[in-house]
Parts: sequence; C-alpha cells; structure tokens
Amino acid sequence: MKKIKLEKIKIGTLLDGKISTNKGSILYPNKTLFTKQLIEKLKKDKIDEIIFEAREKEKPISDEEKKEEDKIEKILEGFHYGGITRETIRESAISFRNITYNMLNGNDSIDFDSCKNSIFAVYEQIKTNPSAIVNLLDIKTHDDYTYCHSINVGIISLALAQKMGYDDETVKLIGLGGFLHDIGKISIPASLINKTSVLSEEEKRIMKSHPSHSYRIMSKDKNINPRIVNMAYEHHERYDGKGYPRGISGDKLDDYSVIVGLADVYDALTTVRSYKPAFSPEESISIIETYTGSHFAPRIAEKFINDIQNSLNKKNDFNKGSLVLLNTLELAQIVYLKNHADGEEVVVNLLTDSKNKKLNKTISVNLNDDKKRSIKRSVKFNELDGDSLKVNLTSSTNL
Repeated sequence: MKKIKLEKIKIGTLLDGKISTNKGSILYPNKTLFTKQLIEKLKKDKIDEIIFEAREKEKPISDEEKKEEDKIEKILEGFHYGGITRETIRESAISFRNITYNMLNGNDSIDFDSCKNSIFAVYEQIKTNPSAIVNLLDIKTHDDYTYCHSINVGIISLALAQKMGYDDETVKLIGLGGFLHDIGKISIPASLINKTSVLSEEEKRIMKSHPSHSYRIMSKDKNINPRIVNMAYEHHERYDGKGYPRGISGDKLDDYSVIVGLADVYDALTTVRSYKPAFSPEESISIIETYTGSHFAPRIAEKFINDIQNSLNKKNDFNKGSLVLLNTLELAQIVYLKNHADGEEVVVNLLTDSKNKKLNKTISVNLNDDKKRSIKRSVKFNELDGDSLKVNLTSSTNL
C-alpha cells in the first residue's frame, strides 16, 4: 500500500491495482489509466492524494477470473465508443462485473463508490464532447447484453437528464440509476435471462419480478440514494398505470424513473438479440412516439424524441442541398444550415405535400420557427420515383 500525491502522477500513468482515498473509499478497483480528464476530475473533487494497493503479480489468475477478463475484452471489441474512451467503458464494465460477481456469491453489498466513479467519468466526457452520445444511436450487436445494456442505459440517461437542464449532481444521480436499473436480474435464473424462445406465462411472471429484487437488494444499503432505488423499482411502470410491479401511473411516477425507462426501451429496441433483429434508430423513435401518453409521460418522452432526432440529424451530417423527409411525410431540401451558439438553424424548401404529391411551387420553412415540423431522416435519390419526387415510404417500417 502506497500513498501517492496527485501532483506526482503524470498523464499516461497506468497503475495496476486498487486505488482509494485517504478515507478508504475505493475510487477504482482495478487497472487505471490516468488521463488528463481523470486527473482534472480528481482535482475538482479535491482529492490531492491517493492510496495505491498494487495487484499481486505472483498470484495466479483463476479460470473464472480469466473467463471474466476475456468477457470484458470481448465486450470492448464490439462497443461503439464515439467520444468516450475505451478505458472509461472498460472501468464501467469491470464495475458492473464486480457488482454482479459479489451478488451472485451471496454478498448483497454494492461497491457504490466504484459505480459512481465509473459513471461520473463517462459524464465528464459527455460534457466536454457532446457528440459522444451519438455513438449509442447505432444498431448494437453486443454478445453480452446485460453488461452493455446497463452501461448504455446509464449513458443515455445521463445525456437525457443533461438535456433536460438538471444540475450536475442530479444528472449523475440519474446516470447511476440507469447503470443500476436492472441489478435485480441477478436474482433471476440465468437460464431464463438467456432464453431465446418465447417465455411461458410463469416465466414472464418470474422475469417481471426483477424490479422488486432490485428494490430488495438496494434498499438494504443505506449509502445508496433512495431515488436510485426508486428508478430501478419503477422503470417498467407505465404512464397509464398498466406497468409493473405496482401499477402506479401519471404524476405518481418519479420523473427520474421515466427517463431511465425511456433509455431502457430505446437501447433494447436498437440492440440485436438472438430472438429479434434490431430496429433502426428512426424506427425506435417512431415506436416510442406511438407509446407516448400510454407508456411514457409526454413532456419527458417528447423531449427525448426531439433530442434523439436532433442527434441523428447531426450524425447523418446533413449539408446544404440534402434531401430530407420530415415528420409530416413531406419531402424537403435543405437550403440553409448554420450552427449558432444556441443550436442549429435549418431552413428547407418543401417539395411535396404530406401525401407525397409534388408541389407546383416550393415553400420555404425555417424548422426552428415551425413547431410542427422536424427532420425525420435523410432521403437518397434512389428512393425517389423519378420526376414525381414520390418517396418510397415502404422502405422503413417507421413510416
């Protein structure tokens, strides 16, 4: 065990072992790379000295540990990083691995400090690089769904909470809720979690018990904020009261739980599973639109939908001259596109009406001023029916 002043640690230093504070709180349980962002974060948290406990090199790695390390590396191989570093995602995966390992071995204590530092590191990178969230808009093909889904839901929850204007501490709290939302699944038989065929009614009942298990597990730990426990308990509740486990509805649902529930559904829709293909981001947003007002509180879901659509538009890298399909099913062409400090200004010329009929004269619309119209997706020339400008709407199920 060794005390190290933060000012002595150079950027790029790799410490292989447990890192704690003077008060004994674990910052990072395993191998840690000291990036510029990490050092700045520790300084911001007023940590000027760390306790480093090197991992014993001579200790042989068990077959189970080797299997877990291989699993982490396999996850990292297929993860969409965007502006989030590989090391940060690795620490998140390790943190989640440690939680599940301890729980499965009868230890109901969550390594809360490890969770916090993992998700906080992600948040710092989202704040300094807003485009980082765009990586999660891709269709995902991860082999280990539970690990990746928990990380993704945590990141999406962070991003949505930030967009909704919550303060930093609240954003982090919601991100932690997303990260831990499915922790109760460790009490569900693995054979059921991994089942690829249709579940029986009894199996569905067992699967639906995982929010209650999350509540049971986390409510025991007094170090966990009750709102985090609540997010895990309520993320399958519905606005119309037809969710589970308690069937609560409307304003009785915690807004934080609604955010995590949206992130949970979006990531599940866009992920390939053995029993289903992935929906495209556009199709997933369309599905969420359909269930807004029944499954999801409109004021939160509409914000989520707009933010994802805006991110998709940026991801598609629209340019002046690009053809786009609006949410009204009108075909339009971008004629003005400029970034301002308060966002992006887009002006389009409408080329068709909502029934795909070509207009005799184009109509100019500033999408920032028009509250009824927004860009749904880009349109390729090969989708158009010649001079009629009719768009083949059957190419995507969200239309």
